[in-house]
Amino acid sequence: MKAVYTFQNDKVTKLYIYLKKFEYPSPVGLFLGILAVLFLQFLIVLYHYYNVFYALHPSPVHINFDRSVSQKNFWRDLRTHVCNPEGFLLLGSYLCFTWMFRIMPESYYSYKGGISLSQFLQQLVLTDFLQTLMHLAEHHVSPRLYQLSHKPHHRFISPKLFDAFDGSLCDTFLMILVPLALTAQVVHCNVWTYMLFGSVYAAFLTLIHSEFEHVWDPFFKKFKIGTPSDHHVHHAKFCYNFGHMFMWWDMLLGTYRNPVTVKQFYPSR
Repeated sequence: MKAVYTFQNDKVTKLYIYLKKFEYPSPVGLFLGILAVLFLQFLIVLYHYYNVFYALHPSPVHINFDRSVSQKNFWRDLRTHVCNPEGFLLLGSYLCFTWMFRIMPESYYSYKGGISLSQFLQQLVLTDFLQTLMHLAEHHVSPRLYQLSHKPHHRFISPKLFDAFDGSLCDTFLMILVPLALTAQVVHCNVWTYMLFGSVYAAFLTLIHSEFEHVWDPFFKKFKIGTPSDHHVHHAKFCYNFGHMFMWWDMLLGTYRNPVTVKQFYPSR
């Protein structure tokens, strides 16, 4: 009897350990991460508001840019940007689902240590590489895939900052969520590094759609980091500049087009 009891007790212990792995984690890290993303997006909106209404000499990316149109439509475009389901709603759902169901590696739930800049850079580089591959696939695998996924975003020939997340649910899933999920399984960082990466990643994807050049663009261009003019080339020419954060992959693949060579961007150069 004692042996049977011990055997049953061991089974209960193993079952308890097994179920304990699936306990919901504390939502504090999730809340802080989403708050960090939203705070940086709020700062971007303020920055863009200043460029649209007050900056004396922000350099527009496109020759046909009309500041009065951006001023007239600013609040309408902002509402659309915030309410797009393929933007913050889908990304927020992804963050909640992967966090609360412990799909992220265990290190992501750790508050020990500070921000690891090396892991942060690894995340940026790997995510952009995977995103570039998905972007190429959407364009070249089949016309049907392109129509279902990326074509709705390409209606913006000369995009504005608030067009960044205006596309389709399929496009967001393939080109943003899939690279994010794969990167998380490869680069095992703590929660603080994850927060920094997520905030910067969302900010970068927003800023490269800006109708204005940024003051840091000359520095970025030296290292082939993505700028609004680089990304506008893709929207105007379709078959160039598939990368977002880095132009390295396009240079390796032979798909990079320098914005200086595109007349509608730099007519006087």
